[in-house]
Amino acid sequence: MLIFRSLTRYICHEIPADIPGGSNSLFKLLNTNSLYKPFYSFGNSKLLTLPVTGLFLIALTALIVYVTTSTKFGKQLYAVGSNERAARLTGIDVDGRRIAVFVITGVLVGVSAFLWISMNASVDPATTGGSYEMYAIAAVVLGGISMAGGRGKCVGILFGIMSYTIIDKIIVALKMNTLLNDTVKGAILIVAIIVQTMAPVVKEHFAAQRARKQGA
Repeated sequence: MLIFRSLTRYICHEIPADIPGGSNSLFKLLNTNSLYKPFYSFGNSKLLTLPVTGLFLIALTALIVYVTTSTKFGKQLYAVGSNERAARLTGIDVDGRRIAVFVITGVLVGVSAFLWISMNASVDPATTGGSYEMYAIAAVVLGGISMAGGRGKCVGILFGIMSYTIIDKIIVALKMNTLLNDTVKGAILIVAIIVQTMAPVVKEHFAAQRARKQGA
């Protein structure tokens, strides 16, 4: 990640200044420029009072939920996550499925970047998207997806993302120092992982105690 991020920043800074997006333009797509007007307008447009970018989010979420729950490909992903060895023995192309997931992730990152730039009309590769990989992991964990794989629903990730957005609003409402934003999010992530990790252990412990009592 560090290698590719470093190379990307270097290449962007080497773009000639006379080319849109060059180093002198500081990677800004000025919405006053007629060339970028349709692009910027698209990112801030609304359909029936609903933001187009929000509709994209809903559509992509629905698509991913359908793929993971109602297609052979989705069921194979769950099988690989649950037990890789068993998945191989049933004839699933485990490596192929992993590569496919990485490719899909890359495409979704590209779509996200496109929508982000169209909304904000500027991007700085040195700062934009920083720590977003950790936010993504946190949203997944809060959404109930198992870190071990094979368990959880993708629709939960949407609620995980919304939870973090609500946390931002709460921090602002409480007039906390914004520099503590990531501290709060990080603490919540740690608690969520501990709960997710310990829950099966606690459940197994109580089940063993119950079985012991019944045996007695």
